[in-house]
This record gives sequence, structure tokens and C-alpha cells, in this order.
Amino acid sequence: MTALNTLKNFKKIGDKGMTFIELLVVTAIILIMAGALWIGDPRPGTSLEIAVRQVANDLRLVQNMAMAAETRTAGTEEYVPCSYGIRFSLASSSYSLLENYGGVPPNVTCPGSSFVIEVIDLPAGMEIGTSTDILFSAPYGGKSPAATTTIPVRRIDNPSNFRNIIINERGTIDIE
Repeated sequence: MTALNTLKNFKKIGDKGMTFIELLVVTAIILIMAGALWIGDPRPGTSLEIAVRQVANDLRLVQNMAMAAETRTAGTEEYVPCSYGIRFSLASSSYSLLENYGGVPPNVTCPGSSFVIEVIDLPAGMEIGTSTDILFSAPYGGKSPAATTTIPVRRIDNPSNFRNIIINERGTIDIE
């Protein structure tokens, strides 16, 4: 009987502890509360880094589009765009991807008309710190303007917190 009494006492001690389901519920509550702390921007520079990488990637995209120089159709006529680019506006929270062509072959003259392919918004609280058009020529991806160009991306609430995107005369795109 002593062993049976010990088993009954052990069961009573086990009844005082937590079941596995209760332990899982408590763990889930703690994880949800910890996750709530990370809902906001954990580092002030994170949105800026995302914005800078987004702009740099879009610059590379239009540069690659220029090098690919795909044939397009306007009505019944086919043409090859002269260049692709991005239009930046000072203190704007968006920018435009451009396609530029002068006319239908064989009468193509560049530069011609620019058409907006897409307008892209920066993450909330970010803006462009300059006004310029960056164009990459088909088919080699050469850059216009030919000089090194700096595109500052900055926080609206703190303009001194910014990162520069540098496009050199050869078309190399770097984040500074």
C-alpha cells in the first residue's frame, strides 16, 4: 500500500503543475506580447535603407531595360526606344520610370518624347532630395547626363538623415 499512497501523492503534485496545453498558451501569449514591441520601426534608419535600395534597384532596372532595347509597338508601327530612365522631383515621395523615343523607324530621332511607364512611391516618410532625369541609352546603357550624378534620398522629418545614390559617368550605380 505504501507504493500506492506514493503514486496518489505524485498524482496530486502533478495536478498542481501546468499541463502541456497551458504551457503552450502561456508561451503563445508571451510571444504575441514580444511581437507587439516589434510592430513599429525598430531602427530609425530601416525605412531609409529600404528607400535607397528601392531607388538604386529601379535605376538598375531601367539601365537593364535600355541594354535589352526591346522592340515596342505603337499602333501598327514597331519602334525601339532610344532610352529608359527615371524622373526625380525635388521633395517628392515618388518618382517615375520613363521610356523615351523619338519616332518610328527609320525616322527615329533622339531625344524625343518621354512616356511614364510607372510611378513608384517611396516608403512613408521618405523623399527625393533633387530634381533630375537620369536616362540610360539603348542599346549599351550609357548614361545621360554624362557627368556623375548624386540622388539624395532623405527622411522628411529629418532631412539631415539621408543616403546618396551615385551614378558615375560610365553608369555604375553605388549607394554611399
